[in-house]
Amino acid sequence: MKRKINKAFCPEGVVEGNGVLGLGRFVIGVTGKFQVDRDARWGGRLTVTDPDELVELFRSKRLFPADLKLGVTCAVNKLLEGSSSGGCERGGSACSRAVRGGRIALSASRLAS
Repeated sequence: MKRKINKAFCPEGVVEGNGVLGLGRFVIGVTGKFQVDRDARWGGRLTVTDPDELVELFRSKRLFPADLKLGVTCAVNKLLEGSSSGGCERGGSACSRAVRGGRIALSASRLAS
């Protein structure tokens, strides 16, 4: 999953035709929130509960593509596992281990439509 999302077209600030952003909006619709645990020097934890706010953060370049992809990867993996526990941070989190161990092939652009 991580490889598929990381390869997805997601130019900084572009919201039109952005499948990764579409997945982020989907995650908010299903779970009620979108969360990215970033290093404190990059703004720390970001939690968004409104899909339009997520779009605006990305459009205004306050949410970078790498952070969006990290949050989407963690959230989609949690949804596919059926788990609501565990964090999504860089490094050895449960999400990172699931991404490394998973064999899920999924097209982000197909889910976003």
